Amino acid sequence: MNKSQDSHEKADQEKIEVEVDLNLDAYIPDDYIKYEARKIEIYKKVKSIENEADALDTIDELIDRFGEPPLEVMRLVNTARLKFLASELNIDLIKEDNDKIKCQFINSEVVDGSKLVEFSKKYRRKIKIKSAKKPQLLIKINDPENIDKQLLKMLKDLKNT
Repeated sequence: MNKSQDSHEKADQEKIEVEVDLNLDAYIPDDYIKYEARKIEIYKKVKSIENEADALDTIDELIDRFGEPPLEVMRLVNTARLKFLASELNIDLIKEDNDKIKCQFINSEVVDGSKLVEFSKKYRRKIKIKSAKKPQLLIKINDPENIDKQLLKMLKDLKNT
C-alpha cells in the first residue's frame, strides 16, 4: 500500500471537523420555540445530524412539534447538511469572503482532479479551482440570501460527479 492510498483511507475513516463561516442568520427564534430547554434540545439534535436522513427526520420533528420552521431554522439545518457533505468530500472549511465562498480541501492528496474538471465544466464561470497544499474551490455567489441552498446543490453535484 502506498502513502497516497494510506491517506485516502485515513481521510475516509476519520470524520473531518468542518468549519462553516457564512454570513447567514441561522438560529432558533424565540417566537418559534419559546422554552430554552427545548431550544437546547433542538440545537443538540441539529448538531448531531450526520446524513440526509437525519436532516429530514429533524425537519419532520420540528414541523410535528413546533410547526413549519422559519428561514433561520432551515438555514441552521442546511448548515448541518453542508458540514456532513463537506466532510464526505474532504473539505474542512467553507467560508464566505465578499462575493465568493471558499471551500478548502484538507490536502491535495484527497482531491480527484478529473472529478473537479468535470464539476468545473458544469459550473463554468461560477467556480475557480485554486491549486495549493490545501486546494480550494472558489464559488461565486449568485443569491446571497440563499447561499446555503446554492452550496448544498453544488456540493451534492460535486459528490455525484
